[in-house]
Amino acid sequence: MRVASGPQRLRIRGYAHPNAFRQGRPVSVMVRANGENLGSKVLDRPGLFIYEADLAEAEQYQLEILAAPCWRAPDDDRTFTVNLSMIRLAPQE
Repeated sequence: MRVASGPQRLRIRGYAHPNAFRQGRPVSVMVRANGENLGSKVLDRPGLFIYEADLAEAEQYQLEILAAPCWRAPDDDRTFTVNLSMIRLAPQE
């Protein structure tokens, strides 16, 4: 939900598990807003990360968050990338 008018800044907080770094590929997060690529971030270590980007003015935002690589834990049918704990819009400063 948008609480302020004007240009917005997107902030995403997440966690990259150490197993993601054992896949032989860089761990990355890419974000699109309303179809526009906001860029990607290559993570250099396991643990918490923050992704921030300025957004173009819009009434609504549709976000696409893509992360790689995918991995699976032994004896678990689920597929993992990164965990996201917060997605927030704030006025640009």
